[in-house]
Amino acid sequence: MISRRTTKLIANSYESWFRRTRRGYRGETVRFIRGADLYDFLFERDYESWFCNLARQNGNSVASTRPLYDFILGLHTGESIASATPSLGWPSKRELGQRLLVKLASDILAASKQDPTSDFTKARDSLGASLELDGYKFKDSQLVESETGVLDVEEVADSLTRLYGELNLANSEIALNHLKLSEEHYLAKRWGDCISNSRNFLEGVLQEIAANHSLKFRHMALATDKFGRAAEVRNYLEAEGLIEPKEKQTISAIYGLLSNTGSHPYMAESEQARLLRQLALVLSEFVMLRYQSNLAGK
Repeated sequence: MISRRTTKLIANSYESWFRRTRRGYRGETVRFIRGADLYDFLFERDYESWFCNLARQNGNSVASTRPLYDFILGLHTGESIASATPSLGWPSKRELGQRLLVKLASDILAASKQDPTSDFTKARDSLGASLELDGYKFKDSQLVESETGVLDVEEVADSLTRLYGELNLANSEIALNHLKLSEEHYLAKRWGDCISNSRNFLEGVLQEIAANHSLKFRHMALATDKFGRAAEVRNYLEAEGLIEPKEKQTISAIYGLLSNTGSHPYMAESEQARLLRQLALVLSEFVMLRYQSNLAGK
């Protein structure tokens, strides 16, 4: 699924690609979008006529580039195509919007790559990295969904943020900052930092669940020698029935991977960072949901 983060980058790419300038009445520079240029671009790339016309109508502006930007953002929610698809329900509108976003991303990447005079390299790289984080690869001039990109990481990240608050876990600012940095460092191609922050987030979640449980049910703070050691925290969670022995083994193994992973000769660093981040997020959500169920059963 194309995330909101990537949708904004797609919108920014099209806004930059189709931006034109002219002199205003007072000599100021006015940035605008010429709808005919946008229509031609879409028509040449086999978009359906209704979408070509809708994009021209909504993206055309003599005084601003914002209408085109907003039109593309609205594809994520389905709002931008609502008037042209009255027979579709909102889930179907959003699904169609996703398909259009994938094609728009693929086409702007291909177009910018083929233009040797384009000052578009930075924007293209940012969009490509964000698409990789969503589970897509730009290959042979088209965007394809990675076979391993089955996880909606944006949805998982939102769920983790919500669960952290619902469980009233401490140090939320620190933990959620690690979550945020794991994404930012991936987009910046800082693969080691992405993996490190993913591990720190997982470790923080386990620590705070153990500490929270000890205060609630033992009425005492978790001993420093346990709270400060990842292995002891996992032992505590197992002893209290919050995770099972096999689950502890799995968490320990993946924590080890997150801690000791180096460059693998048969895997791109970007893929390694993306997949290890996914594992850390999934395990964090798993343990939080287990703890939530534990609290509900008390």
